[in-house]
Amino acid sequence: MTSYVVEGLVKVGAGRWVVWTANGSYTVKDFGHIEEGMLSFTASIDADSEAAAIAEFVGTYFPMSDDGPEVFDEVLIRSS
Repeated sequence: MTSYVVEGLVKVGAGRWVVWTANGSYTVKDFGHIEEGMLSFTASIDADSEAAAIAEFVGTYFPMSDDGPEVFDEVLIRSS
């Protein structure tokens, strides 16, 4: 098994300042001048492949806001 560091970035619109995941709630970094915010979730995951590490990450950190599910804008992965 290999250890991977996976980071997911999600942009949220104005007015959504907290996002929840299976690991708790996160405060949005406010980019008020462009009426957007950004969240970053990072985890170290042991898996047999990059695809398995990403699947576990997305399943664990799937973000939710008051408006419902959010979608990761970008997922980055590297071997640790």
